[in-house]
Amino acid sequence: MLKDHLECDFAKCDKTFRDFEAALPADRVDENRKAYKAEFDGMVDSGSLSKPVPLPLGHVPVPMIMVGKVKTPTEKDPKGKLKWRACPKGFKQRDGLNFDADDIYAPVMDKTTLRMLLSIGNSRDANLRQADVTQAFLWADLDEEVYVTAPPGYDLGRDDRGRPLVFRVLKAIYGLKQSPACWYKLISRWLLEQDYQQSGYDQCLFHAWRNANGPIDPSQRPDDQHDDFMFIGFHVDDFLIVTTDKQWETEFLDSLRSRFDISDLGEPTQLLGLNIEHNKAARSLKISCPTVLNDMLQDTGMTGVYPTTSPATNPEPKDLIVADDDYRQEGLDPAKVIGSIQYAACSCRPDLALVCSALGSERQEKTLAGLKNLKRSIGYVAGTVNMGLIYHGATSSRFAQITVWVDSEFGGDLKLVKDPTGRPRYGFAIFVGNDLVSYRTKAADTVVLSSAHAEVIGLSEACRHLSWVRNVLKDCGFKINPTVIYEDNAAAISIATRAYLTSRTRHIHLRDLYVRELVKKGDVEIRYVKTNENIADFFTKFQPVATFRIHRDILMGISPVKRA
Repeated sequence: MLKDHLECDFAKCDKTFRDFEAALPADRVDENRKAYKAEFDGMVDSGSLSKPVPLPLGHVPVPMIMVGKVKTPTEKDPKGKLKWRACPKGFKQRDGLNFDADDIYAPVMDKTTLRMLLSIGNSRDANLRQADVTQAFLWADLDEEVYVTAPPGYDLGRDDRGRPLVFRVLKAIYGLKQSPACWYKLISRWLLEQDYQQSGYDQCLFHAWRNANGPIDPSQRPDDQHDDFMFIGFHVDDFLIVTTDKQWETEFLDSLRSRFDISDLGEPTQLLGLNIEHNKAARSLKISCPTVLNDMLQDTGMTGVYPTTSPATNPEPKDLIVADDDYRQEGLDPAKVIGSIQYAACSCRPDLALVCSALGSERQEKTLAGLKNLKRSIGYVAGTVNMGLIYHGATSSRFAQITVWVDSEFGGDLKLVKDPTGRPRYGFAIFVGNDLVSYRTKAADTVVLSSAHAEVIGLSEACRHLSWVRNVLKDCGFKINPTVIYEDNAAAISIATRAYLTSRTRHIHLRDLYVRELVKKGDVEIRYVKTNENIADFFTKFQPVATFRIHRDILMGISPVKRA
């Protein structure tokens, strides 16, 4: 293991370093060089590298580069901290030589799991805590034999054959293909050793229950009103801890701190790019992502755009024409704009989900109608940049109640795109208590012959996601009542609840009848709701502004959910 710091000859650094330094003010050159050397010194101090060794026969070294960045200025550092990252070029690794392609999978916490944890914490008046493991990957050992070159500016000497010496990598340093998997295996194994149970439905969710008499097996269905719980979700090195026992939280953090170097970030305010505003006294919690949306507005130069009342409208037929030149004149890149909006839509902005899905084809075939709606969506974002999901503390009986709203639009894209497919679009919203935890809008993968068939597809897709939500909560020890699904098509309800197919419905695919399985088991109950009261209609068509606002406010927690 290499223990001594090596000297860096900055005159021999590569063009990346020279260009980065040339762009800095003269008074920051010394600071930049200290930051460059400190990054590699930190890798040495972590015990990640061996002493310089000759490259064994049959091995190919992975080049190591240094990447520099000026971090966002803060009050403490108004110039922005200079940061360098030593990073091997993992894309040059070879399967079977220095990594195993079948053993590099590393899961992260699902966004729905994150929303459920925040909902549970808020509704049960639990403590929320965030922690971060410092240089997480470097805590994990590397099993494979991997060799890397020295970063630019460092000379390790040469072996007897005149070849440059290299380092053998001992830890899972950032940049190697297997490093995320090595860290995931380490932290999962450690949590299991601490007697936390791993969810069978989200591999990054661990949980435990206990009371005054000691631990409780979640399979025994603890009393979720009187027994204490601990839920731990992690996304790489970011941890969210939700517990009803403050002392238990302290014990866990002490255990984590005794094994790893951590930063205790207190109650979460910034988590995975999201803003978390928790008012424990009022039992309310808001999830938003203004930073991502503000960055998008700045990148497009439209920070001062006039706000619009909705993100999109149904296009005029005359606007469904190719508009490559119009996009160039406006200077808009649909892939970048839609990508930024899509991150928000998937995280905490269901009001942007439909426009992102509908405009997805603009990345391949740009149309004038798409450009108009893209500009309209930017205007809508500008006026609602701080909007987000709002969770309200629910009563104990309400929390276990899961409700689903489903809708489908027959021939969903006939009015929206230049070359329509005629496939239906379905959408659904899954609430746990009063909180929206899962939602989706998507075009089905087949053309259907009736609106009833389209609605059955929507029901089965919603049930597929519903089953996962129910299983996660059951696995964590909660008692789940039968789920009520609201649907506005009587024929679809009939198909979903009866045990046979008629001559008019025999063509329906078996997978589209998954909803029948849950109805038969008693897991779900389908109820009819009027079309104008079905809030899932929000995910299948562009609505008039008044209707859009009513449904948006219900879905995002601004207005209460009304159940039939």
